Amino acid sequence: MRATQSAMKRIAAIVLFAAASLAQAGPAGAGSVSDWAQGGYSRVRLVNAGNPEPGIWRAGLEIDLEDGWKTYWRSPGETGVPPVFDWSASAGADNIEVLWPLPHRFLDSGLETIGYKGDVILPVEIRTGEAGAPPKLELMLSYAVCAEICVPEDARLSLDLSGGTKPMERLSVEDFLTQVPERGEGGTVFSATAGKGRGESLIVRVAKRDGAGPSDVFVEGPPDWYLPVPVRRAGEGDDETVAFELPLDGLPAKANPVGAVLTVTAVYGEKAREEAVTIGSR
Repeated sequence: MRATQSAMKRIAAIVLFAAASLAQAGPAGAGSVSDWAQGGYSRVRLVNAGNPEPGIWRAGLEIDLEDGWKTYWRSPGETGVPPVFDWSASAGADNIEVLWPLPHRFLDSGLETIGYKGDVILPVEIRTGEAGAPPKLELMLSYAVCAEICVPEDARLSLDLSGGTKPMERLSVEDFLTQVPERGEGGTVFSATAGKGRGESLIVRVAKRDGAGPSDVFVEGPPDWYLPVPVRRAGEGDDETVAFELPLDGLPAKANPVGAVLTVTAVYGEKAREEAVTIGSR
């Protein structure tokens, strides 16, 4: 009888502990991270990075790539494939924006691509009403990973941000957030000019910092454009600017570059700045 009573007490204690754990866990699907979605050569998950100020929440899309594999930036270069995000099933979010850490250039068989290797986190900023409930994220993701071959991947991820965040996971997102180029409205890109046809190159003049030009420049056009690596024009520029040239062979057949809007990211050491500029005529 004593043994039976002792066993019953242990069972009751286990039930109470389990109930308390469930009560602390929050709604189903809530937590600091989502489940991993496993692909062929990578895996992805969502990470809760908290509520830094009223009306703004942060998360991260973590992409863990196998050794030797890479994935792509929003402007992926000559042969890359940009990821596609569908947040339409999310709840409680007025706007969801993926932020992009500064990427790397890769050269494979003479072709350039732009993206990431290893373990990368794309920070995500979610805007809600100031008194809004924690958002619930639902993401349908399509992306590509490449090594000797390229493989398309798809993932479905869910994360209820009411589950809170953990210090290590929040800091990992914040670390990649520091690698996102600052956004500016003038002061970095002085001008972008082109002739009316595709036969004339695009010339972009970018500011110097501490007397030196940028170590790299990424130039993005409209979605159907391909722009190659900018080449610094020797002998051009002045005390304040450096000139870069880009052929316009990768434009659609009837595209007129004048009047199009570019996004230019200039890299100065460990810092980078991103600005929009409208192409003028010369």
